[in-house]
Amino acid sequence: MWIELRQNLFLLFAPYGEILEINMKKAYRMKGQAFIVFKDLPQASEAMRGLQRFKFFGKELDVRYAKGKSEVIAKRDGTFNKMMKKRAKKRAGIEMEDMKKKEKKEEVAVEAPTVKARLYILD
Repeated sequence: MWIELRQNLFLLFAPYGEILEINMKKAYRMKGQAFIVFKDLPQASEAMRGLQRFKFFGKELDVRYAKGKSEVIAKRDGTFNKMMKKRAKKRAGIEMEDMKKKEKKEEVAVEAPTVKARLYILD
């Protein structure tokens, strides 16, 4: 079932641009969501406009930009290690304010747009 769903999502979103990854979680709180990672922002934007409210397996899609950067994009733009350190610190309970102060000092001028399209299957 998961393989078929991933293939169908690929076939649905592929006409809008190069897909780097399709990420679906089996966790209950993530049920009905998939993250489609496009190569660049214009492709993701076009897919979002083109597939908004599209009927997919009898349900309307609600396509949005993801809130965060995907690991695939972070690896491509060289910010993956920094992103993983941030997640580890957050899990350890260090406040975000302290992290932001430290990051501003270490900040590199590499910034890549988030290009995940978030997919909700509405009832």
